[in-house]
Amino acid sequence: MNGCWRVACVLLGLSYSLQTQAADPELDQYGGWTGWTFEATGFFRLDERDGKAWFVTPEGNAFLANQMDHVAPYYLVSDYNKQHWAKEFGISEDSPMADFMPGFWEKVRQDQKAIGFNSTYHALEPEPGKAFVPYIGTFKNLEISYWMWHPKPEMFKDVFSDKFVRECEEAAEKKVKPRANDPYLLAWYFTDSPTLSEFEARPFNSGNHHAKLYQVITYPQRLRNLGPEAAGKRAYVDLMKERHGEIASFNRTYATDFSDWRDLLHAENWKLSNDYYGDRDKEADNFAFLLKILDRAYRVQVAAVRKFDRNHMIFGDTLNCNSPLVKETQYNEVLKLFGGYFDALYFQFYGSWNSFEPLIKRLHRESRLPVFSADSCFSVPYEEMPHPVGVHCASQEIRTEQYRECYYNAFALPYFVGWGWCGWVDSWSKRAAAQHSGVQDPFGNFNEPLVSAMKRFSSDMYELHRQGDASRFWTPAN
Repeated sequence: MNGCWRVACVLLGLSYSLQTQAADPELDQYGGWTGWTFEATGFFRLDERDGKAWFVTPEGNAFLANQMDHVAPYYLVSDYNKQHWAKEFGISEDSPMADFMPGFWEKVRQDQKAIGFNSTYHALEPEPGKAFVPYIGTFKNLEISYWMWHPKPEMFKDVFSDKFVRECEEAAEKKVKPRANDPYLLAWYFTDSPTLSEFEARPFNSGNHHAKLYQVITYPQRLRNLGPEAAGKRAYVDLMKERHGEIASFNRTYATDFSDWRDLLHAENWKLSNDYYGDRDKEADNFAFLLKILDRAYRVQVAAVRKFDRNHMIFGDTLNCNSPLVKETQYNEVLKLFGGYFDALYFQFYGSWNSFEPLIKRLHRESRLPVFSADSCFSVPYEEMPHPVGVHCASQEIRTEQYRECYYNAFALPYFVGWGWCGWVDSWSKRAAAQHSGVQDPFGNFNEPLVSAMKRFSSDMYELHRQGDASRFWTPAN
């Protein structure tokens, strides 16, 4: 088989060389490798052997997440491909969406098997008890993602309030409880790339990992401007009193004239502006309050999940690493906070391996958690998809080489446990500032040689992680 692959690479113009061809691993029904076994608990969990972190399947077998992201039926019902998929699924084009769903799920199943993905993050999650591959469950109580066009101030909820506790528990009873015994649920995650810092709240032009972003507020900005009845405002004043001691010190920092701390408590909307270029004292105050907010938000959300589900892991927020906190010391404090609440560091980053490698090592070093790249890809622009999400490559061959360099090197690291590929089907919506690219065009034609390389990687993945040596399976392009 190695010889056939080398001939194919020559014909496709690829310059990488293939090393060891791992035998197709024996897998359990969850995609776990039966070559390494652990204690079975009936649910996914994390374990370690010989210094290597592994997920463990409900049956007790080693597992790494080779995940396909953004799986959703709307990619198959656009004006340019709905007729095609209706015909493929044996229904009429004007059939209701419910009639598309059996065909949609069957296509997802076939694609997973054909490409070698063993898990998924769905934009539409499978119904409880009907999953056929492991999946990430969403528990979203704070819709403050950086990529949202303009999250309203009220979306930055007062996490210190009793109301927030009730909302989280009610949401957990509705969302978490029905899936608490689902063996295919890999873990829960919370907010997708939340807006954290003043820097992230700035307006940005479109980039390779987001559309145009508008100015938004931050959590410290929201809560410090509430009224005296708000628990978040009281938490802010208490922290400022602790940090400044006397109100005079606070007034000097913020150019205010509050007579005492009670005066600040009752001041609504007293500072609505962002501190994009604020001085060090303001920045330090904002960050200290942000840590206090995150600590409270995570404690409440984790407790709500655990009230109804003690079986599954929790990954927490997806950390946006393309627009990080400005100061490295601050960033490290957030990572340490993640390490105190979650089972793995779930993060988003778009970039080449030269950027990925130091980032992954830092994320693990500071959080002390196994690391999971939740959402990333490389893309190739073309006429129908002029500005796709992901680092742009000149050809599918270059895209494939970028994929291989990242995946083989990342999964060779002892603490790297998963990668979510963005995404499933190419989007041709030119109205969007950025389109999702996939592993196939809108009509189901696989993007080659990428898909063949993905299939090959799925065979290599477990032995690669066990050995921890990417060079035995892949060498860089000349």
